[in-house]
Amino acid sequence: MYKKSILSASIVIALSQGAYAEETSTFNEVVVSATRTNQTMDTVAASVAVVSEKDLEENMAKDLNDVFEYTPGVTVNGTQRQGVQSINIRGMEGKRVKILVDGASQPGVFDGGPYSFINSSAVTVDPDMLKGVEIVKGAASSLHGSDAIGGVVAFETKDPSDFLKDGKDFGGQAKLSYSSEDNSFGEHIAVAKRFDNLEALVAYTRRDGSELQNFSKAPYDDYSVTDQDYYKNDLLVKLQSQLNEDHRLEFLGEVIYNQTDSDIASSSYKNFNAEDQTKQNRLGLKHIWFADLAISDTITSQLTWTSKEENGVTNRFKEASPGFPPWVPPNGDNQQKKDYEYTEDKIEFETQLDKEIQNHYLVYGLSYKHSDISNTNREFNSDPGTPDTVYIYTPDAKEQSFGLFLQDEIALLNDKLILTPGVRYDYFSTDPSDTSEESFKKFSDSAFTGRLGATYKLSQPGTVFAQVSQGFRAPSFDELYYTYDNPGHGYTNRPNPDLESEKSLSYELGYRHNTAASATEFALYYSDFTDFIDQTSTSNGGLTEYTFININEATVKGVELSNSLDWHAIASLPKGVTTRLAAAYTEGEDGEGNPLNSVNPWNAVAAVNYDSPNALWGTSLKVNYTAKKSDSDINSDGDNGGTKDQVALPSATVVDLTAYYKPMKDLTVRAGVMNLTNEEYYLWNDVRGETELSRDITQAERNYNISVKYEF
Repeated sequence: MYKKSILSASIVIALSQGAYAEETSTFNEVVVSATRTNQTMDTVAASVAVVSEKDLEENMAKDLNDVFEYTPGVTVNGTQRQGVQSINIRGMEGKRVKILVDGASQPGVFDGGPYSFINSSAVTVDPDMLKGVEIVKGAASSLHGSDAIGGVVAFETKDPSDFLKDGKDFGGQAKLSYSSEDNSFGEHIAVAKRFDNLEALVAYTRRDGSELQNFSKAPYDDYSVTDQDYYKNDLLVKLQSQLNEDHRLEFLGEVIYNQTDSDIASSSYKNFNAEDQTKQNRLGLKHIWFADLAISDTITSQLTWTSKEENGVTNRFKEASPGFPPWVPPNGDNQQKKDYEYTEDKIEFETQLDKEIQNHYLVYGLSYKHSDISNTNREFNSDPGTPDTVYIYTPDAKEQSFGLFLQDEIALLNDKLILTPGVRYDYFSTDPSDTSEESFKKFSDSAFTGRLGATYKLSQPGTVFAQVSQGFRAPSFDELYYTYDNPGHGYTNRPNPDLESEKSLSYELGYRHNTAASATEFALYYSDFTDFIDQTSTSNGGLTEYTFININEATVKGVELSNSLDWHAIASLPKGVTTRLAAAYTEGEDGEGNPLNSVNPWNAVAAVNYDSPNALWGTSLKVNYTAKKSDSDINSDGDNGGTKDQVALPSATVVDLTAYYKPMKDLTVRAGVMNLTNEEYYLWNDVRGETELSRDITQAERNYNISVKYEF
């Protein structure tokens, strides 16, 4: 059987080169998340995108928008006030996409409603802390459980060994950066040290900035951010020790503290401002036992504790009003403070066993997660006629999940054919603290999911890959129990504890061609979803009533293409001239034939790069095209999951130019002009749910980046 070194599952991402690396071949990258084993991409029976540390540096990424900007088929969702909230893969987003950081799942996304008084992001990472990102496109429930029905995004932070190479006992890096996109400054430092068999890393990133410098102008729309200041802090500590030949122990601790202060436009309130804080703490312990037992060659166990607290404070002043009886009573002058809080404490344990037996490579294990979730929203009013209030969007809840998984990689026909069957069992439960009402009853469900993948190496330098995979997602606590009445604004929310779990069946067929001069991948995919969970609205006594329901079915299908070329090898152009093209097209609809509005318009990225033979300098020109989203691709049925009078999206072409120069061996200076042509454009995820195009939600105008990094 083809040999593979044994790595801990979903923890290590060995990224040998990036999408714009000097060598054109991109399928020698080692990936983990798709199969829980380290495999080169040409042997993986799935579509996997990789963003390496080299990509992050070349693209001058300062936030999650930048991390995925050049990865077609992958986008981010967010709000002006709180920023990025979730990641969208092929039209699947939110809690349908599993987020991993160093192999551990992250606290789930929480949507506090249309006014963004409280939201909690699914991912809180800084690009300067990362050495790579893997994106598994499509259902991965058979290995990663319930919330991987739409894919997996695995972030890997830097390790001490990344700085202690070539026998060094001390190393690190320092980086300064600036972006006029939001007038942000970034400072990053990482220091690593080896003490005998112990390696240590301390890394810290600080980032300060303001509101996005886009095409918005006064007067602003209600709830648009007019002025903003933010700062972000991320402290990471890692201790890793090879205790002896058989045992390795790794510890990590991380503290994240972010704050954003915003001024918000409003025609109803004066002095409308907000303060949002994110506090996240993480402790992890991992043990790798090179056991060489009959049942396992390696046993990898990981225990992770994550605590996250979101606090959204909104201050606004409302002048005296006669009200709108009977829904809104009269009030005097009122200084109002909304103090909303969302917390999640998560414990996660996972053990994986790896065993190689002749032409079989077995991976099996178990996982357990427990989360305590709380949401409390307090409102304080200076007007004696307006009582202070406590709003509960959801009751406090406990979520638990337990999973067992098994996978076998089987090498046949002299390793030309690799079959990968896998199966997983999941049990999931949500227990609300308030069970006095029928609408808050306990939820539980379980499911078996399977997967069969195959790769076949052709006689020429090409590989065909295919997979059939099942997906499963239990409804989240907020989909089950979200309840909030706001008759003054004409709407109410109703819980639905009788939701069924989502299920999917996905098919994928693709081809990879890899030579010293070129690398090409083509993939077709099709997914059927049943009991798809969506929010619907109905009219009830003059109020619009929102609730989550299971729709009969939904389908998502599409095609993806990527190609990289080394023009020196192909046409004897100067060494270092390379190009890359990547494109993704997805369409989706529900069982009634209505388009899924979560699906983004098709997107293509083309890049021309040059790296001097001595790596002294280089430059890259990237063109990012996004097609229009026309009315025929939009669900405007407000009673059936859409937005009434949803506005269409115009197409956009954005050009970015970056360059680097190394005045000395360990010093790199980078500069970039982003949106070179000053294109006024929108992202579909920002426009979705809007009835008109507002310049308040345009993307950044032409802007400039510069960074200096010193490695020691």
